[in-house]
Amino acid sequence: MAKKREIKQGDIFMVDLSFGSIDHEQRGLRPCVVMSTDIRNENSSNIFIFPITHSTNKKYQPCHYKLYKEDYSFFTYRENTVLCEEGRSISKSRLERKLGSITNEDLYKILEVKEYIFVEKYI
Repeated sequence: MAKKREIKQGDIFMVDLSFGSIDHEQRGLRPCVVMSTDIRNENSSNIFIFPITHSTNKKYQPCHYKLYKEDYSFFTYRENTVLCEEGRSISKSRLERKLGSITNEDLYKILEVKEYIFVEKYI
């Protein structure tokens, strides 16, 4: 019997977002941060992720959060942007490999930043 992969909130995985992406949705193989709770990650076949880009020409948005290679050696690029506005539920079968995990401090800051998408008071 194959060992079940452990997936935790705050883990960074390489994820294949190629299938089903249309228009301006993020696509391709890219790092993504797992944002769903550990209970969901353990009991569901889907997880919720925010994609990460290294593109430095992305227009600033209040729902972006930066992670840096100096803090996380598993990143290839110096500056990495978590795209909270691009969050989506995906099948665990899209996960390629685990790169590492972010700190609880960065996780909580990302959870704060994502509120810019849903709460009108920030506008």
